[in-house]
Amino acid sequence: MKMNYNAVSCEITLSNNFYAVSHVPCDYQNDVIGYGVCRFIMKSNDIRRHCVFQSWKLRVSKGKERKSHRFFYTIPAVLAELPGQWIQISGTIDPNGVTLKKAEIFSQHPCFNKR
Repeated sequence: MKMNYNAVSCEITLSNNFYAVSHVPCDYQNDVIGYGVCRFIMKSNDIRRHCVFQSWKLRVSKGKERKSHRFFYTIPAVLAELPGQWIQISGTIDPNGVTLKKAEIFSQHPCFNKR
């Protein structure tokens, strides 16, 4: 999927080894959860702007500055139209765009979960 913000754009994709972990009853496949998270990122102005501009900065930079950046967000699950209460999303931003690596669904905020 392609994300646009102003005149800048980048791709958002799921990594080949994308996986979703659910701590609540959930019958969705990994690709459905990934699609919901991708749609949320595309609709969220702040996250989309941040990801697109970070990818653009990496695209026009040179040398060591082209290193990819990791990101980590915790969002309410209802915004991605997924079950549970909270979702933790992690991935990377590189010159090609955004790659989602993992989505984890929780029944309560992750800071209260014991690991």
